[in-house]
Amino acid sequence: YSRPRVCHTDAKPRQERRFTGPAAEERPAWAATASLSSLRCSWRKGIHVNFDFSEEQREFKKCAVEFAQKALNDGVIERDRDGTFSRELWKKCADFGIQGSAFPEQYGGLNTDIFTTMLLMEGLGYGCKDSGLIFAINGQMWTVQMPILRFGSAAQKEKYLPGLSSGELIGANGVTEPDSGSDAFSLRTSARREG
Repeated sequence: YSRPRVCHTDAKPRQERRFTGPAAEERPAWAATASLSSLRCSWRKGIHVNFDFSEEQREFKKCAVEFAQKALNDGVIERDRDGTFSRELWKKCADFGIQGSAFPEQYGGLNTDIFTTMLLMEGLGYGCKDSGLIFAINGQMWTVQMPILRFGSAAQKEKYLPGLSSGELIGANGVTEPDSGSDAFSLRTSARREG
């Protein structure tokens, strides 16, 4: 399943909304016009924030729903019963642009804004019956990729972010111990640098 090049609106996007850069032609059609909801500021009248989603953003969500319904739901009951994870579906999501949606182009991402990324994830959730897959993607994006982007060294970003965005790598984090369950503040494990 490839990125939704045929899923787009006929509306011509404003020039300032278009992505630039050498990888722009490789982006899914929905990513060409991704932008923040409008923010207008007037010092005399205060700040007015319009959280209405653009027609393009609503179309992106629709594309994600259609993608999930068509590409991610076959065999969901069997995978759930057998407790298996589909690396193939993970890769389909990455090829669609999900894992890289909120990350910079230089690391294989699409550099969409958080509102558009949220709508994509919401659309994926509406269309995909495999909640484990959606949870795993969100877990990777927000607890692995984003911390590397924000706090990692340049070498770590170059080493991990392209593979995480492309679906070649799967990132995970550990937040449980026998005595703490999912209470991260009760963890007793510590790290010590040796060498």
